Amino acid sequence: MSETNNEIDQPKKSETPPVESETSESVVMKDAKGGTSATLRTVWDIGQLLVSVTLVVALLLWMLWHPTEESNEGNVRQESTVKSVRVEADGLIAVEANSPIGKRIQLLNVVAKQTTEPLMNVTGMVIASRRPGPEANKDFWQFSSEEILTTYSDWERAKTDAEFNRSVVEQVKQLGSATESGLNTAIQRMETLVRTGTETTKDLEALRTQLIQSKLQTNKDIYGAEAAEKIAMKNLATLGLKLSRYGLEPNFLESATSDMDVLAIEVPEGMLSRVKQGQSVRTRFFGLPNDLFTGTVRTVSPILSTEQRTLRVIVVLDDPEDRLRPGMYASVGLGIDPRPVIQIPSAAVLHIGQADYVLVRSIPIEIAKSGVDLTHFAPLRVVVGDATNGSVIIEAGLSENQEIIGDHAVLLKPLVVRSLLVKKSSASSVDNSDQGAGR
Repeated sequence: MSETNNEIDQPKKSETPPVESETSESVVMKDAKGGTSATLRTVWDIGQLLVSVTLVVALLLWMLWHPTEESNEGNVRQESTVKSVRVEADGLIAVEANSPIGKRIQLLNVVAKQTTEPLMNVTGMVIASRRPGPEANKDFWQFSSEEILTTYSDWERAKTDAEFNRSVVEQVKQLGSATESGLNTAIQRMETLVRTGTETTKDLEALRTQLIQSKLQTNKDIYGAEAAEKIAMKNLATLGLKLSRYGLEPNFLESATSDMDVLAIEVPEGMLSRVKQGQSVRTRFFGLPNDLFTGTVRTVSPILSTEQRTLRVIVVLDDPEDRLRPGMYASVGLGIDPRPVIQIPSAAVLHIGQADYVLVRSIPIEIAKSGVDLTHFAPLRVVVGDATNGSVIIEAGLSENQEIIGDHAVLLKPLVVRSLLVKKSSASSVDNSDQGAGR
């Protein structure tokens, strides 16, 4: 038992061999291998860098000593292009007919033609519609807003009041005249009776006093009736002016028929020169896209909107089938009367700065000293109107029978800028010489 206990009490010895010595040896071997691989990588990177630098330097030297033929050809083409299209000393742009640009541009002879295209397209709304009534001569108005309806109702009431007060004035005058005539007749009869002694002078004076009182009362009544008439007429004029501000003239409202509708459009202040009374108009309503309505400009409001800087234009439309209703919106084309216009392709117009230009052939084709056909063009400032289907209307600056570049004018835009600068410089030189001569 004791031996067994001693064996148990004694600690067991580890049978595994020591690990410390083996671990240190492996670390040393791994460090040695790692250092060798790092050195090899460094040498390899340096070698790659040297080879790359050598190749780049060699390529640069070869490119410097042996320029490419393509660059030479590009320089030749550029020089030829510069020679074939240039700005002359007088500001004209010279283009060789057989040059690449000369072959691409197309000349166009300017001709005026008749057109019915609108001068301006705006949006409008029906503000009033004359509707047929259930009985003859009982047509009535419908309006797009409650304010217009209230104003129109007040205007009709004021018109009735004015007519009533006017009739009252006439009636008061007639009553006073009849009373005065009756008293004069009674006075004449009384004077005869007084001369015969039948009546006394006292009765005659009483009639004369009654005549004076009647005249005073008549004048008073007339004054009161005329004052009431003036108030009614003033109220009528005020409401009529209010209707006019909406674009509805009182006289037109009284004379309109059931096949008429009133369309209001707002025209910008800068486009008022395109609008005039009696101008023909065509409209297409968003709710009736397949129907076209025509009409005329009736009035142009004299009052400018300070907020929107617009003027209200009133158009009277023909609506025999009574299809339009107040509040309906439409696209309105103003000025569709046939007229001659100059219309050119949009590609012929160059926008430079704040102006538009076209290139006009200034002189016929001439043969230069080198034997090359040259065409000279001059920039001409124009006023451009509306654009439609790839073309624009020229409102000013261009005349018939002038020859312009009708296509690919943008190819010459840099030369147009230089031409304008040359002309501006020449004009400044002339002004300075004139001032010097004046001194």
